[in-house]
Amino acid sequence: MTSCRLCGSARLESVVDLGATPPCELFLTAERLDLPEPTYPLHLRVCTECRLAQIPPLITPEDTFTEYAYFSSYSTSWVEHAREFVRARDLAQDAFVVEVASNDGYLLQHVVGRGIRCLGIEPSANVGQAAREKGVPTLTAFLTPETGAAVRAEHGPADLVVANNVYAHIPDIVGFTRGLRALVADDGLVSVEVQHLLTLMELNQYDTIYHEHFQYYTVASAQRALASGGLTLVDVELLPTHGGSIRLWARPSGEPGPRVADVLAREKAAGLHELSGYTDFAARVARVRRDLLRFLVDAADQGRTVVGYGAPGKGNTLLNHCGIRPDLLAYTVDRNPYKHGRFTPGTRIPILPPERIAEDRPDYVLVLPWNLREEIVEQLSYVREWGGPAGLPDPQPGGRPVKVVLFCGGYGTRMRSGAPGDPPKPMQLVGPRPLIWHVMRYYAHYGHTEFILCLGYGAEHIKDFFLNYRETTSNDFVMRGGAVELLSTDIADWSISFVQTGIESPIGERLRRVREHLDGDELFLANYADVLTDAPLPDMIERFAASGAGASMVVVPPTDTFHCIEVGENGSVGGITPVSEMPLWINGGYFVLRQEIFDHIPPGGDLVADGCAELAKAGRLLAYPHRGFWKPTDTIRERVALNEAYARGDRPWMVWEREELQGPRRPVRQVS
Repeated sequence: MTSCRLCGSARLESVVDLGATPPCELFLTAERLDLPEPTYPLHLRVCTECRLAQIPPLITPEDTFTEYAYFSSYSTSWVEHAREFVRARDLAQDAFVVEVASNDGYLLQHVVGRGIRCLGIEPSANVGQAAREKGVPTLTAFLTPETGAAVRAEHGPADLVVANNVYAHIPDIVGFTRGLRALVADDGLVSVEVQHLLTLMELNQYDTIYHEHFQYYTVASAQRALASGGLTLVDVELLPTHGGSIRLWARPSGEPGPRVADVLAREKAAGLHELSGYTDFAARVARVRRDLLRFLVDAADQGRTVVGYGAPGKGNTLLNHCGIRPDLLAYTVDRNPYKHGRFTPGTRIPILPPERIAEDRPDYVLVLPWNLREEIVEQLSYVREWGGPAGLPDPQPGGRPVKVVLFCGGYGTRMRSGAPGDPPKPMQLVGPRPLIWHVMRYYAHYGHTEFILCLGYGAEHIKDFFLNYRETTSNDFVMRGGAVELLSTDIADWSISFVQTGIESPIGERLRRVREHLDGDELFLANYADVLTDAPLPDMIERFAASGAGASMVVVPPTDTFHCIEVGENGSVGGITPVSEMPLWINGGYFVLRQEIFDHIPPGGDLVADGCAELAKAGRLLAYPHRGFWKPTDTIRERVALNEAYARGDRPWMVWEREELQGPRRPVRQVS
């Protein structure tokens, strides 16, 4: 690749090289298994001039889309997303709506249902026919300036042009954008949805890089791309779809709104308007590959069966990059009948109907379309019937490692006897290890091993614990010739900064005092060091990053045993309800934060009462409701209950134990 397809610059820098793979949607029939299969380099680069991330256009859209294997309507959540989009639009009855890359009519069927005139432009004959069978008028064509002009001449200008998940699929950005401009009325709107490069980088979503996706947009590069065809970006929405997308609103003329400036600022803070934001991506991709292969090889060694769910394009990037074959992943299933009896490109893994999972009862299910994880987990709830996996392995475990700030400097008066030198609450034992260790081990399980401890009361206890840490307390080991060889480790790869933040400091002030240790990282985690949970951290981070909020917190139902009394005017009691059954949520900690939080915490301020409250007023605070395990340890009674649960093996917060594969292990470290 010699020049940028948007600005023409020859200055392109490598982001990640995924080797050579076949086109991700060219599924093989049984008859083609013994035939040669072409592969093409998959190398992502970024233009140093316009910052467009791109791969070489080695296959043409005609190669992929003349007959296409992807039917949008097989995703229930995507059809609902489209339904809500149409419902929210204030469309006049005489409006004209055009969707480019309209697939099988998943969106325009809702426009037809409202009796509004519309047209789909879809290059794939087979999926376009499925749309026509739903009553959606569909033109089989690729969008070019000429196609746009012809449609406008025949049908008139469009009041709304929709282009969902296609702006990355076209190598001729300028020509396609001019086609959009030809379609839309001078006072009309264009809506473009495309994956956001910011979340791709933050969450390590490298499997969304494949030959169909020629480029990957920030709002900054998308703004330039739209301008190249005569459209002005006037607004932007951050969406959770596809792991984090942007909805770009453009007009033939206008001015960018405040949300455009807001997202541009976030991208700049993440380093994506400079080369610095791209430098460590390849190393993080390599780590995902190693982690996934380690899991699959360990499963195979232990005689465990692993199968896949879904056969999306992103899954084929992952499978090919990792070199996964049927010996590690016996088969995958998919709801799309078109793929049944076929094989994944390159890796040649059989694709079967979803019912096969219930027949075979595998030990693990690898979710390949992770952007539909919640929908798929619900579909697979029946695996619990045979003791199937409580947590389905995810090909993107944890995303980019980020720093974790832990608040462990409070007095914790309800846990202390009052004697001088009492250990602080985070050092109270649950099993053989203190609370703070359990909290840190939870984060480390998901790959976040760089900790910043906000110390205060009892700091010496916490320092002494880690300075004199004994790995043999919670790890198996071999003693040979007087030397101890660990079979596993707890904290060997942890980085811990011990920062004194004051004896009397509120939580917000403690956070302010460790800001310099965050090294300017845009996104980081924070938590109390004395509350345990089994909440899925990767999902929490993914939802937060996709939302664009300034902060998020876990919220849980009240755990108190109090009752709420409904009292009438005459003093009569109308009802008694446990507070835990009321439609209430309380702060559960486990914060995901952006640097923005520091703008809302005054000196001596509080994280929740000041920082989060201000973000909530601005509509920039996200809640992550969790009804699973969550347990604070504010009192001796609560700690005793946790210890008793630990003793009887009831340890839902220890997610690292639940998902580890057991069996023979080799020594990993020698302890002197």
